[in-house]
Amino acid sequence: MGPLSGKVAIVTGASMGISKGSVERLTADGTLVIVNYNSESAAADEMVYSIDVNRALAVQADVGTMTGVDDLISATVERFGKIDILLLSAGIQFYAQFNSSVQGAFFLVQHTVYVMTKGAVEQATRSLCKALGLKGITVNTIAPEATATDLLLVGKRDEALSGIAALR
Repeated sequence: MGPLSGKVAIVTGASMGISKGSVERLTADGTLVIVNYNSESAAADEMVYSIDVNRALAVQADVGTMTGVDDLISATVERFGKIDILLLSAGIQFYAQFNSSVQGAFFLVQHTVYVMTKGAVEQATRSLCKALGLKGITVNTIAPEATATDLLLVGKRDEALSGIAALR
């Protein structure tokens, strides 16, 4: 069907704006999509129906909260069995935007794709190397693959752990 055929994407804030266009592109490339929304259910449902109810699912979840992230991950894994792509683009007023766009992004990463945290640490390390290297300070990072430790396992729902396992 397309270059992303069979991949599963969660798109936060997907019912409106830039995210809506991203969902349209992902589905055109064959991706199965979770259309996440916080309050615009009519727009999210309309998007799902315009795509195909077998290839998309609207999920109400506030990704600025751990409960919202857990619900989003559970719904995704229950419906499509895995998560391949996270497109983090929810956005609203300042504090809510911070919770949704930043905190929500970190919650999703923490609960679904541990590997992505390594990428964030690696990027931060690169930036710190550039800034601190000029002062003779060496910055490095250790970023092992997801490891079955309490940090990864404790407090996670079985559905979330199944989603993590499916990413390997």
